[in-house]
Amino acid sequence: MTDRTSDYGINLFAIKPPMDSTSLKMNLDHALSPRLTKAGLKYHGNYLWLSSNENSIRKVSTYNLLQGNQGPISWGVCFDFIPTISANKLKIHKTDKSVVLHLFEWTDEYA
Repeated sequence: MTDRTSDYGINLFAIKPPMDSTSLKMNLDHALSPRLTKAGLKYHGNYLWLSSNENSIRKVSTYNLLQGNQGPISWGVCFDFIPTISANKLKIHKTDKSVVLHLFEWTDEYA
């Protein structure tokens, strides 16, 4: 085992190169979109899935991109009647581009 392979010829210490962002988005869309569509969410792009605005509340799921194209998935709700402070101004979250998670949860591994 001088070449760091096991008795079965498998390199246990192989370092895989990180996935590029284009293939990561494609894999996430392929893996998550069918499941999130059943919950009423549609893919909005840039690692974000949204539901339609119902009574000023949106369901949101997002992939939080970290270093190395890895990250946790978070889910929660966005209220368009609760403003947040951004650059010393109040920001209302009524459009698809301005969605934030007001109440959310992460996977147990990230929490």
